[in-house]
Amino acid sequence: MAQDSTKAFAKSENCLMLDTEEEYEFMRMVFKRYQGKGCGIFFVVNNGGQRSKDITSLTAHFGDADFGKEVTGFDENGKKIIKYRTDDEIEKSKQDFLIQLKQFEIEPSIIVETKNGFHFYWLLKKEN
Repeated sequence: MAQDSTKAFAKSENCLMLDTEEEYEFMRMVFKRYQGKGCGIFFVVNNGGQRSKDITSLTAHFGDADFGKEVTGFDENGKKIIKYRTDDEIEKSKQDFLIQLKQFEIEPSIIVETKNGFHFYWLLKKEN
């Protein structure tokens, strides 16, 4: 099976058909099965696509915090020198960051923990 080589859905298509709690649980099971086979599960935060020119409406503001590596300097050619953090260092950075994130004036609507950090979203209210 080729990993992430096909696009199962069009950019404007939602893979959930009924948007019910039962369908959500079913899709969750399907996603876990495909992740176990090495496939990535992705979504686009705003409607229409990933590039500014393709976005048709805003759904959320998004942030990404990645603590897996840090720039420790530059070599004589100006290339970044990268230090990869240990699991313990990443966990400490995550805990420190979570404390700061929860002190924002408007707490994020969704916080997703990743291997090296967090993705966080502030959902936007759609005006009619």
